[in-house]
Amino acid sequence: MIRKRDLVLIENYFREYYFKNTDRIISSIKDFESREFAYIDFDGVMRRHISLKEDEFKSWLMENVPRDFYHSAAYYLFPSKNMEAKSWEGADLVFDIDLDHIRNYQTKTVVVCIDRDKIKILEEEGECNGDKREIMLLEEKGFEIAKRELLMLIEILVRDFDIKEEDINIYFSGGRGYHVHVLKEEYQKLDSYARMEIKDYLTYDGIDIRNIKDVDARPFSSFANALLKLDDDLREVFTEKEIEIMRKKLEENKEKLLMFLRKNKVLASKSNLFITKYLGVQIDGVVTVDVSRLIRVPYSLHGKTGLVKKKINYEELDQFNPLSDAVREDEKKVRLKILYCPEIYWYDGEYGPYRKEEAVVPFSLAVYLVMRGLGHGIREH
Repeated sequence: MIRKRDLVLIENYFREYYFKNTDRIISSIKDFESREFAYIDFDGVMRRHISLKEDEFKSWLMENVPRDFYHSAAYYLFPSKNMEAKSWEGADLVFDIDLDHIRNYQTKTVVVCIDRDKIKILEEEGECNGDKREIMLLEEKGFEIAKRELLMLIEILVRDFDIKEEDINIYFSGGRGYHVHVLKEEYQKLDSYARMEIKDYLTYDGIDIRNIKDVDARPFSSFANALLKLDDDLREVFTEKEIEIMRKKLEENKEKLLMFLRKNKVLASKSNLFITKYLGVQIDGVVTVDVSRLIRVPYSLHGKTGLVKKKINYEELDQFNPLSDAVREDEKKVRLKILYCPEIYWYDGEYGPYRKEEAVVPFSLAVYLVMRGLGHGIREH
């Protein structure tokens, strides 16, 4: 339960940010007035089918102050009408890389017990007579894992789809991953089926290794490289004997391995499973396929972290750290009573670990902890 005073202070924090960044938001959205807008307010109510004019946008933002703010990937003739009457005219090709969809990444969490107005941290075997919740925490390691998928995605889009880097907008999502918006016009008219084919190409969904004709095809090359490197993931799918047999075939040449797999139904099936599970780009395919998808507004604040959905230049990706580079620019420090916070690098330095204590932290870190239910009592420092 978030205390009313904290919520008012956070809403004012968001309002101040939007007052200063209205123009940046407008300039980041192509065909602004053809988009449907939607938002979640600070009472947790979702509102959508909103059409906005550029010259009225600032006053609308100040009046409504979104906690979480979205626009449609699609362009509509009538964006404020219901879905059947909007008249779809196209949509950006959008990709979402989120830690929730990254295999083998163990999300860092903390379990809390909420009993009336009291909140306490639970140890692994702790008892809870109230509402037991598992809260996801942000960490740099997770962002680096998501960034590897992001780089793989961009490489394939540029190499295999002939999409130029200037037609790709890369964003930190503000939460737990990255968004990629492809603005190339020839992709905007693609229907859901065509976008599904792109999704399948990237993720290897539905792959059948027996249908591959070219040994240099990306799925088979990826599989051969995994065999050569003896990826640990291989042992999750294959026995040691099976790996040894396939490696011997590969040592002769790729053609021998491919021919062998075509004739071996069991190993072909296991190879399909391995390729799909471990070698495809890990995106949220639903986002890519949905031609009416709502996506977080660029340069809006994320309601659960206080971080900015920020555009990133490709050359800056290696150095980009969301926990410092996506914080509101005019950040100030506040006092906060913190239930729990592991050691974390945020904004300008290391903070924590904290456990049931008061500390001075950046306002955005206070937003993150309060909105996660891990802090309360924001005060001026």
